[in-house]
Amino acid sequence: MKVQKSTESLRQAASTLHGQVLLIIGGDRRPQQEQRLRDAFSGTQIMWHPTRESNAGGGQFAGLVHRAEVSVVVVVRGLCRHGHTKRAHELCLKAGKVLLWVHRPTPAAIARALLLAPRPRTHR
Repeated sequence: MKVQKSTESLRQAASTLHGQVLLIIGGDRRPQQEQRLRDAFSGTQIMWHPTRESNAGGGQFAGLVHRAEVSVVVVVRGLCRHGHTKRAHELCLKAGKVLLWVHRPTPAAIARALLLAPRPRTHR
């Protein structure tokens, strides 16, 4: 039953994300994990912004969040500094982007977070 529910969640998330750009913020870029996400969410472009070597302000990914084609931002908890998470939240609120919080950037975790996420409201 759980596998069936997980498969359905992945299918729904893939449909929601199709044709959009998913921005992942946190840790180091992981090509194998990116490929798993591309396989699960075909038709979705994956962008991964590493935070390991960056400052905590979050200014380095502000331009990416504001790109029109980016519709969903995923913050990987535990791989981002507090300043990154706070800035990502502020940027997504202002830009009206969906912000997801996951502990691991797996297809199942992103699908679950996306299906539970409230729709964004813009604050200007």
